[in-house]
Amino acid sequence: MKRLINSCALAIAVFSGWAAIASAHELTPTYLKPLPAYIDGVKKVTLTMFNRRDDIVYYEINVYDAEFNPIAFATSNRILKVPYLTRSTFDVYYKNPKDVGLRPVYFCTTSKILKDESIASTKIVSRVCSKLE
Repeated sequence: MKRLINSCALAIAVFSGWAAIASAHELTPTYLKPLPAYIDGVKKVTLTMFNRRDDIVYYEINVYDAEFNPIAFATSNRILKVPYLTRSTFDVYYKNPKDVGLRPVYFCTTSKILKDESIASTKIVSRVCSKLE
């Protein structure tokens, strides 16, 4: 019985440690509804990102099709600076898929790790995506 309790305690400690390490940023809404932009033939989506990582401050915006091929888009900043425990709202503009032939599906943010020679530990890059309805 004591061995079972020790095994359960070890499993809880390991999994709770992984949960703390694997925390990522959040991107909302999960499913996007495109809106018309002020330019003909251009659509817009608005996203909000929340940074839960204290070790990362910069995030890159990317747009992909259904097979994760990159698609051209426009935004005010392709690299966002989002300090720890803060939110950032941004708009992403893309051409109407009927005009271009490529349909955007995933709007993603990827954490950017700064090069620092003094850091000996490995950091994990996180990518979070919202999907176009």
